[in-house]
Amino acid sequence: MPRLASSPLAEARVYQLLSDPEVSQRHIARRCGVSQSRVSKRLALLRLLERAHAYLDHNQLTLDGASMLAGLPAERQVFHG
Repeated sequence: MPRLASSPLAEARVYQLLSDPEVSQRHIARRCGVSQSRVSKRLALLRLLERAHAYLDHNQLTLDGASMLAGLPAERQVFHG
């Protein structure tokens, strides 16, 4: 697979640019040579609060942790520290 982006969030932004109401995640995945699950999980990261984006970009939040947070409503995405 060619490298699409330098980070999970950058990759998510690429998928977002390719998104369109008439373009499925499956189509994006095929076009990029990745799984539909990967596209879905990366796009979910865009639902994170900006603070979480910063933590993820600076490796202070794991991708697994970010994925779990992305499934929560914004008011439940709480950070301490």
